[in-house]
Amino acid sequence: MYVFGGWVPLVMEDVKVATHEKEWKCTNTLACLNLDTMTWEPVAMETQEDNLPRARAGHCSVAINSRLYIWSGRDGYRKAWNNQVCCKDLWYLETGRQEQTATPAPS
Repeated sequence: MYVFGGWVPLVMEDVKVATHEKEWKCTNTLACLNLDTMTWEPVAMETQEDNLPRARAGHCSVAINSRLYIWSGRDGYRKAWNNQVCCKDLWYLETGRQEQTATPAPS
């Protein structure tokens, strides 16, 4: 299972903020759930920053073979007429997951 982007708490090192007062930001990180350990592991994306989808939340994604397709969402930062800006784009990320090959049935 992969998770791309979404809302994460803004880490403020010097300021202690009550839980209900935390600020949130969108991210463009990718994580994978390790089903053996049931822990989330960050996935390093070997590409330049301008070749990555920008941070977003509220998007759709689907994994097909070794690619994770990401469509649309809201960027969470810019405002246009007091509304968040929608991302009207389609991206794919190579997850590096091995494709499974079909094994012929014994005769």
